This record gives sequence, structure tokens and C-alpha cells, in this order.
Amino acid sequence: MEQGIGEAINFHEGIGSKRKEERIRYLKNYWASRVQTVAKVKLHTSLDPRYSCAICGVSVDGMTPADLENALFNQYKIHTVGIAWENIRCVRVTPHVYTTTADLDKLVRAIQTIAA
Repeated sequence: MEQGIGEAINFHEGIGSKRKEERIRYLKNYWASRVQTVAKVKLHTSLDPRYSCAICGVSVDGMTPADLENALFNQYKIHTVGIAWENIRCVRVTPHVYTTTADLDKLVRAIQTIAA
């Protein structure tokens, strides 16, 4: 585990904070902008770069966060985190720098299908 921490730090320092931030914001906007107009889909995170970076919350009308989390994982093997806390009801999607746009295209298709 200690070696993993060192490698994670080396990776982060190798790409740099600014490039990492730009990449993960791009990935979040890539998928979120494609589902924001889908009927029954709601984004719970601003796409304004002043207010968000990689994390984006999404929900589908008529589904609990657990329902959406389970559908994404069981049907598409997409890992998200369901959040039901105070007034927040969504799943958290958090791409990393190594997430591909092809991975996110799969997420977009999954959300579109689930919401249909």
C-alpha cells in the first residue's frame, strides 16, 4: 500500500495539478453536456468551471439513487455512488484522468436508455 501511495503521488506530480484539473473537468463536461437535455434526467452539478471540476451528480425521475446506481452497475458495469443525504438525491459520477471518452459514451448511452 505504501508503494501505491508513492506511485500515485509520482503520477500526480508528473501530469501536474493544472493539467489534471483541465482533463477531469473536460471529461465531466463531456458526458454531462450530452445527458442534460435527456427527458427525465437532471444534473445536480453546475457545468460552470467556477463551481465544479470532475464530480457531477445525476438523477433520473422516478428512480432512487440506489435504483440508478444498481442499474448502471448491474446492466452496464458502470460504478457510481448513490447519494441520499439531506436534500441531495443523485448518483455521483467521477471520471479520472485515465477515463476515456469511449467509457463516457457508454455512460451516456446507459443513462439515455435507463431514462427512456
